[in-house]
Amino acid sequence: MALTVNIQPGDRITLVCRTAKKGKHNVVSDHFSFPTPTGSVSDGTIADIEEYSKALTAQLTNHGLKNVSDVNFCISSSKIATREITIPKVKEKQIQSMINANADDYFPVDMKQYKLTYSILGNEAEESKQKRGEKDKDAAGEKKQAAPQNKKPAGYRILLKAAPKELLNSYVGLAQKMLVHIRIMDSSDNALLQTFASAPIQGSVCYAYIAPERIECTFLSNGSYVMQRSFT
Repeated sequence: MALTVNIQPGDRITLVCRTAKKGKHNVVSDHFSFPTPTGSVSDGTIADIEEYSKALTAQLTNHGLKNVSDVNFCISSSKIATREITIPKVKEKQIQSMINANADDYFPVDMKQYKLTYSILGNEAEESKQKRGEKDKDAAGEKKQAAPQNKKPAGYRILLKAAPKELLNSYVGLAQKMLVHIRIMDSSDNALLQTFASAPIQGSVCYAYIAPERIECTFLSNGSYVMQRSFT
């Protein structure tokens, strides 16, 4: 089984776990944490690559991971902006170009300095149909004849993430210093969302990641994304 080390550098604490691909799923084999060297990480950015790489390499060696070659970085930072949008239903390969064309309208920043990514949350037409079906059930559990309604045009619910290139480049620099290959870089809240995407969740649930710097909350309803919020 191919092993991958997942690392989340925090301003005070760094989280590490090792996963292995087993069938269609990733299985966590072990995990550990260690104090982040003071000043080496600032709001998710690797501020001192030399100092942090020494500490991380030493910890990996102590836990039998000296020869690791592939890593995933999970980034927790208030610098990553999030916005939910709805776009017309197009071919999935056209979504990125559509988002890029309207990026300046989504985020009031210089987008040349940011990396823009997205996740598809769902199909708005299908979700609206499901909600109408739930509302049409009477107390006995039988469906009543639905009144004519104006149908919403089909579209995608999209979760956008805009991360400063300076932030991302600090992880590229860290990987180069450690001579490892980056498989994935993702935000901590989106990683949490993807983890629970296929979980059999019923009702309204809030998952909270509580760190020394901030609290990140992901709200789900019957397994579907509702919103994400962070608090300092």
